[in-house]
Amino acid sequence: MTIDWKTVVRTDRPPDARAVAASHSRVGWVAEEITEPAVVALIRELQRLRSTDFVQVARFRPTVHDDTLSWFVSRNRPYEWDFFRHLLGHRATRTVLPDLGIPDPLREVPGLTAVRLHALDGELGAEINAGSVYTRYDGTFWEAKRLGFEFLRGLVGDRPADFAAYFTSEAWTSWFSAPIPTDRTWVIIDRGAARVLVICLTDSD
Repeated sequence: MTIDWKTVVRTDRPPDARAVAASHSRVGWVAEEITEPAVVALIRELQRLRSTDFVQVARFRPTVHDDTLSWFVSRNRPYEWDFFRHLLGHRATRTVLPDLGIPDPLREVPGLTAVRLHALDGELGAEINAGSVYTRYDGTFWEAKRLGFEFLRGLVGDRPADFAAYFTSEAWTSWFSAPIPTDRTWVIIDRGAARVLVICLTDSD
């Protein structure tokens, strides 16, 4: 079955707490390979600058279609499904990204807030251009920005309306380096393909 989160489930009333709890029990997550060349290129450049120890990236998709989950995500209301706690605290995420040291259970949910998709390429390009504590980016400002642009174009293609991006600079596990202000987490939801890209960055002192 093809799963998508952009087809709005046609019922006006939101699912209640019991329906959400049942949905949480039904929905699992599985990692999916990242294959887009421009997405891989930006990830590799971040890893070169910060080392693979300080760049954690994975993509996930749900194991089942679930109308309750779809009801909330299709309406850009993931918080009401407790989407971020469910995904980031799931065993699949802890398995694929073990270095994050995600608590089990995940009680403190990072304060992810919606960010404009239009700005995402600039934000990621700025992370490239800034380099890291020990490694300087040897390209130009425009080359870094171009990496961010190609990343976004490779990820989104001609479907920008299908995507929503969320960001926090909180240190939500011990892997992050707070109080050093280099902690970044992006969660990028692709409603059209029902999959999620997670990008976590930190640095050493």
